[in-house]
Amino acid sequence: MWGCVGNGSRNSLKTVGAILVFAMILIPASTAYQLTHSLRTLTLYSAFFGITTSVVGVLISAIWDVPSGPAIVLLATAIFFAAVLFSPKRVRRTGVVHSH
Repeated sequence: MWGCVGNGSRNSLKTVGAILVFAMILIPASTAYQLTHSLRTLTLYSAFFGITTSVVGVLISAIWDVPSGPAIVLLATAIFFAAVLFSPKRVRRTGVVHSH
């Protein structure tokens, strides 16, 4: 019985850890993609978002006594949704010319 619980916990921890790592790799790049068309700028923004969310997420973790991994990922996700809302790529182009 305890062996099953131990194996289940170990496998779950590996899965959750992999998901957090995947999110920490994917979300900063996705956020940067919303804000630029240039690969060079995308790379710089991605590094900036990754470093910033990691540092601020660890600070939030220390202040509010929450796990650091989920704090970082939730912060990165919030920034991603803000970037999606204010993305220059979402500007609607109607193509209508107004004449007076």
